Formats: sequence, C-alpha cells, structure tokens
Amino acid sequence: MGALEVDAAEYVTAARAVFMRIDAQGRLDPKDSYQSEWMGTPSGNPTETLGGDGSKVIGICGRRVAVLDVVGLVLE
Repeated sequence: MGALEVDAAEYVTAARAVFMRIDAQGRLDPKDSYQSEWMGTPSGNPTETLGGDGSKVIGICGRRVAVLDVVGLVLE
C-alpha cells in the first residue's frame, strides 16, 4: 500500500487504500496505482490523501473513542 485516501471533516467517515506498483528500483510508483473500494460511507466532501510519495506504508495508526477521529500512516 502506498497511500490512504481519507474522508474526514470532523470525524473519519470513510477511507480507501491506494495500491502502487513496485518499480525496478524497489520503490512504489505513484503514477501506476489503483484504489480499493471505500471502507465506510463517503460524505461527498473533499478528501485528503495520506502518503502517496512512493514511500511504503508499513502501518496504520489511529484513535477511536466513540468514533474514529484520528488516522495516520507509518511509512518506511
């Protein structure tokens, strides 16, 4: 996985993974990617993409109390 697209105005309502092909140098290629289906219900508001610069995602972190209010990525 190379990025996470997040729909989050006040709280995280939806997210989807962005997968990237590995190039000959072993880096992820942001120009050769595809997205998973949404997890959750997108609001239709603008989204934010976390990662996406070619670094490999090695973990996901977040905070949830009653709702998921923080999400982040751990990059290689």
